[in-house]
Amino acid sequence: MSVDAWLSMGSNVGGRLERLRFGLQRLQQLGKIDKISSIYETGPWGGIDQPSFYNLVCKLTLDSCEPYRLLDKIKAIEVSVGRKLDTLRWGPRPLDLDVLLMGDMVLHDENLTIPHPRIAERRFVLIPLVEMDAELMHPELKQTMDELLKKCKDDKKVEIRLDLRIEL
Repeated sequence: MSVDAWLSMGSNVGGRLERLRFGLQRLQQLGKIDKISSIYETGPWGGIDQPSFYNLVCKLTLDSCEPYRLLDKIKAIEVSVGRKLDTLRWGPRPLDLDVLLMGDMVLHDENLTIPHPRIAERRFVLIPLVEMDAELMHPELKQTMDELLKKCKDDKKVEIRLDLRIEL
């Protein structure tokens, strides 16, 4: 049974665009990328002084619904571009991949939470999700991404970069 996984991707170290492109190419080995949002330049989270991020969201169709396998694979992609997984939370990173949604799955344990617990708090996630599918429903909050964006209190910079595109 196939499942749609919505993933966020960001980079603020090194060649940000190249790292996003690399991450998408590696994700293509896991499933079919159906949609990719625009690229957004965003302010960092967590109060740590660091460069801005390039962020995007993609929709990946997987042949099976195996969330821990997906988590292992995306962590391996992060490590392959030099991310150290034991570094400062919300610190600078060459590539950051997060599972936002996986079909209508709801999963809460110490290793993985789906839907991502901070979707509704982050404009850099909500804006690209709304761009791709404003009516996409959050399976726990029972609100669309558009509704969540309208309520979001995040004031961090999120600017679309129309000059940047990734084609696969």
